[in-house]
Amino acid sequence: MSEEETLSLALSTYSLPDTIIATKDSASDPPLNGSARSIHHNYWLVRTENENLVRSPDYWVRFTAIVDRANVRLSDPQCRADLLTKKILILEQLQGGILNPVGAASIVAFGLKYDQFVAWRRSFGLASNTSLKSIHFERYKVGLKNGKLLPLVERVDDFFDQLTSGVPPVRYVFGLGGFAFNWNQLSRYVGVSNETLSRTHEVRQLIVARLQAIDDKRCKAAAEKFTTEGKTSAFTGFSPSSLKGYIKVWSLLQNYSTNGRLPANGLTFNPFEKFSARQLYRQLSSKEGGRTSTLHPDDFMRLISGATKWAFQNSEYIIATTAALRAADADILPNFSKRSAARMEAGTDLESLRPADFAPLAITWGEVTDGIRKPVSSAIRALAGSVVIITGCYGARRRNELASLRTDCIERSPSGNIALKIYIEKTHRNVASVPVPKVVGGAVNMLCQLIAQTRSLDTPKWLFEINYRSVDDFMSPNLTNLIREFVRFANIPPPAGSDEWVIKSHMLRRGFAIFYYHGFEQALIDPLVWMLWHYDPEMTRIYIVKTLPGEISRLREQLRARMAVAKKNRTAEDEKEILEAKFLLRQKVEMQQDFSEVRCEAFAYKLLKAHLGQEVVRGKGAKKFYASVSAIAKMAAADVRVTSRSNDLERFKEAFLTRAKKWVANKWMEPVPGGVMHCSAEPDNDNDLAEAECLKLERKSRKPWLASKVEESREPNFAFSGAYPCIKCLHGCAFKANQQVLAQKGETLKRATVSAATPAAQANAEAIYAEYSAELDALMAEEVTYDATGR
Repeated sequence: MSEEETLSLALSTYSLPDTIIATKDSASDPPLNGSARSIHHNYWLVRTENENLVRSPDYWVRFTAIVDRANVRLSDPQCRADLLTKKILILEQLQGGILNPVGAASIVAFGLKYDQFVAWRRSFGLASNTSLKSIHFERYKVGLKNGKLLPLVERVDDFFDQLTSGVPPVRYVFGLGGFAFNWNQLSRYVGVSNETLSRTHEVRQLIVARLQAIDDKRCKAAAEKFTTEGKTSAFTGFSPSSLKGYIKVWSLLQNYSTNGRLPANGLTFNPFEKFSARQLYRQLSSKEGGRTSTLHPDDFMRLISGATKWAFQNSEYIIATTAALRAADADILPNFSKRSAARMEAGTDLESLRPADFAPLAITWGEVTDGIRKPVSSAIRALAGSVVIITGCYGARRRNELASLRTDCIERSPSGNIALKIYIEKTHRNVASVPVPKVVGGAVNMLCQLIAQTRSLDTPKWLFEINYRSVDDFMSPNLTNLIREFVRFANIPPPAGSDEWVIKSHMLRRGFAIFYYHGFEQALIDPLVWMLWHYDPEMTRIYIVKTLPGEISRLREQLRARMAVAKKNRTAEDEKEILEAKFLLRQKVEMQQDFSEVRCEAFAYKLLKAHLGQEVVRGKGAKKFYASVSAIAKMAAADVRVTSRSNDLERFKEAFLTRAKKWVANKWMEPVPGGVMHCSAEPDNDNDLAEAECLKLERKSRKPWLASKVEESREPNFAFSGAYPCIKCLHGCAFKANQQVLAQKGETLKRATVSAATPAAQANAEAIYAEYSAELDALMAEEVTYDATGR
């Protein structure tokens, strides 16, 4: 029996799960539902999420991808074994298999990775997975490391070499009203999808060079378009999810080949004999810690503070202008000139609402060419982009979860606190309430006002589904694009050394942690904006430092206990509880990792800035702080001398940050609530705790008759912290931003001496101010001399 026959027989034992809601045999066919679905069709529509909770729950899995040169496709007879293999692998995952059931988006991503795997294997002339050997797996790992699984550049070069003179690789696109590069022609020749080619930096560069060399106006125009649209950057490593996906293909093939669920076209060797899939991922990951890239904390804080200030200053004008445009469009006017006059009049009436530094909006949906005004549609998208940043940062959620926010996503408690009702994608798979600052409620309300102009909110609507001209004319809800449109519209300068912002919506997940560790530096921004935060960082610190580790530990204990039961004795309910515990544990570990990473980055940068003289630390704990800076600098200098003979400052900075992050990971350095200081007292260090001013106050506060019964604190107690005790504390470190907060508090105390209601109150206020001023003056006068020549 051939491979194809064996796999066909194996596939016949499966039935389509309910999560495959429709199928069709070709792209142009209508979808078939219910009993009309067929496992033999080449297109499966997968839905694993509740369509009432998720904005876009449906994903098409295709079995027609290009997998080799000359337009060879997975659906061709010569690739039938691979097509059947892909179907079995996907059905196993949808039904649970040896792994947890996975979502539709992950299924599609896996399918694309399998297509690329087949294309890679066929590049060696191997028609079956059974022909693969360990040497091929080693080559695959090299390809993952350098981003070159296939020789795409060489194939693209061949494509241009074989072009017939006078027949340029361009085609007319009616939607564009002109010519564009013919990606389909290239894709068929090279043997990979358009998406893979268009996203590969080296391929795009080569195409530009080859198009420019062709003596044809259409080619030169296409080359010019490449340089302005769809920019890419050189390969620096696959994202964590992509890298895991490439490894997962081998992992599933090996597992299913071993357990018999893949009776043909499987692997004949174990690629994970020496290293597990997880260990291999760590080896191949080129991104530090295997984590997704993110913005520098300083740039992130600039982005979130800029988005908040811009949105709350300008939203009223944008919303009112949009309403005026809709009203003008709704009036039945006889001709174009009268409609234009009505729009102009509406624009004049709105001038009183326009902020002084905000460009006037043209009362039109189309583009404007006068170089002064901006169209309403652009302002709407920019406002939506600022709301994405605000909700993403403080909700700490993923892209798809943000996209599924609805107009009823804000919950308000009787005490005035608010929570964000949001769909938790990877773990909970249902709507949960996430506590957020009140600024999020204000931001959500802006988009609700825009939506309410055309549709009733009595029935909840998707928050980022905003109409333009009509109820069927929607703004594109791509969150990453909305963020980019916001930074361009608001003219927020990109990070130093960059021409533009490189930011994606998934980066916002770490925003809450970044705000916790860096937010005190924003205490001096526009007071009107600052008042909007309504955020108590101490609640976050208690959860991350105390509550979360306990929850993780308890979950791990529960998992160990449940999994200790022999698998054959577990009930379906036991298996369900184990899966739920795994999901929850993964979520909490991710949160802990996010905060840990941001914390290490935050203080590593502080240490480096102190070494470079860009940060001045004062306080009684400054001497100990600078001693650590000096030790790290010496180790970093030694690292640079080992790896390079050049006295390169950038290399030193890199080495310093690497050392600093390791140092911070094992040290206590936490921001004190209110931004007055940073505390360096080590938990469980008896000497440090005995000298901590906050713990001295805690001991004094105890009732004498209960003092002996109260367990001593094993870490600083920030409930007894503040400007005055921390100034006097041997462990207090005041960075520049802390020093400004301390100075502000001094001004507040000074104003209290003038506004006191009685002479006695005034005398008391003056005494407090004099004592505080003396301590602050002493702190500011005492500066640690630091020798930065350590490197």
